[in-house]
Amino acid sequence: MNIDTELQVFRDNIEAALNRWVPIDPKTPGGLTEAMRYSLFAGGKRIRPLMLLGAARINAQLLEPYPAAVAIECIHTYSLIHDDLPAMDDSKLRRGLPTNHVKFDEATAILAGDALLTLAFEVIAQAYCDSPGIAIALTQELGRAAGSAQLVGGQFRDLALEKGESEVSLQAINEIENAKTGALFVACLRMGLLTTEYAQSQWEVVTELGQTFGQAFQVIDDILDVVGDEATVGKSLRLDTHNNKATAVTEYGLEGAYKIADELTQKALDHCQALGEGASFLRYLIQKMRKRVN
Repeated sequence: MNIDTELQVFRDNIEAALNRWVPIDPKTPGGLTEAMRYSLFAGGKRIRPLMLLGAARINAQLLEPYPAAVAIECIHTYSLIHDDLPAMDDSKLRRGLPTNHVKFDEATAILAGDALLTLAFEVIAQAYCDSPGIAIALTQELGRAAGSAQLVGGQFRDLALEKGESEVSLQAINEIENAKTGALFVACLRMGLLTTEYAQSQWEVVTELGQTFGQAFQVIDDILDVVGDEATVGKSLRLDTHNNKATAVTEYGLEGAYKIADELTQKALDHCQALGEGASFLRYLIQKMRKRVN
């Protein structure tokens, strides 16, 4: 199987797993189910679950990684729904479609995000109940990455910068990007590794890889916000400028941001090299994401 075919197989399996697990409880109100699945199946790249599956390929597998991949995508989608809200980025377009609060209403969007957030942990608890040690480790990784010190805390710091409540600096920008983007990529890779027979040295490498790749991914997002068009990117653009948001482009200029994206991508590929041949799919994803246009 060539790597492009493998990518499509992974994506098809991710879609099937999401369809199976979201939502779990048939008592979920129909309108809430619709709002949850509207954003979850709106055509995302599935890069986070794909990264998790890539990490699960590094070594011999102990457990099925797909439920963990479902959980990470639920967390990611919840964060997008909430980030798009009027109180946050006030976005009207996401993945080429009206954002959740535009399609439904603000209260429904908040509840859909809440439901996806909590569902992520329910999926892990149910899927890995026969391996409680790994279930606990997966929960710790996901909870830490999505919590007040990382994803949520990063969004809080980002909003504080926009409001002028804290000083703009390169250090502040990097801390926000590491929290909002890098932490979840670290969790993806660690969670994938947890389903395998891994060595401690690999744990340290995937941690560095997740942080580096997250930085590269965010810089490319910053670039696309300036040079992209909404039809291709599939979301509201120029919001960084509108919201007076500090980004790699505002601090380094467009040419500087491109250079940083290339340097970070190469650094991430170097980390993959240290993981051996089992990381070939991860290398492929990292190269593909550098060239993305949405």
